Amino acid sequence: SSAGFANQNWFGFGNVGLSLQVPVFDGFRRKYQVQQGRIAQQTIERGFETLRQSIDLQDAQSRATLVNALDVLDNQKANLDLAADVSRVTRIKFNAGVGSNLEVITAETDLRGAQTNYYGAVYDVLVAKVDRDKATGELLKK
Repeated sequence: SSAGFANQNWFGFGNVGLSLQVPVFDGFRRKYQVQQGRIAQQTIERGFETLRQSIDLQDAQSRATLVNALDVLDNQKANLDLAADVSRVTRIKFNAGVGSNLEVITAETDLRGAQTNYYGAVYDVLVAKVDRDKATGELLKK
């Protein structure tokens, strides 16, 4: 029954199906998702940079405030020592009869003012030290 088809080989063919879905157009959704991801990453990076700058600024400010407070404390201590000497000398002069009561009262008033200023400077140093410890993270370690 190979008449008319001599020397021809017949092969069977089957169907193999393959389905491949490739979106031709996705409305730029993917592009915008990538852009949103980049924007979110940049926002986070800028947030970290802002935080770092803020910490650096707080560190520098707290250091400067503490140094200034210590300088003021030194000056107030010198003023206190001077006021104490003036008060002592004024009292000696008064007791020797060569000074007036008004000089003693004025020197004592100045001494009390110098003491108040000194204690205020001590307080400012303590506050500046706490702020410095807070800026450097040392406050939480104690």
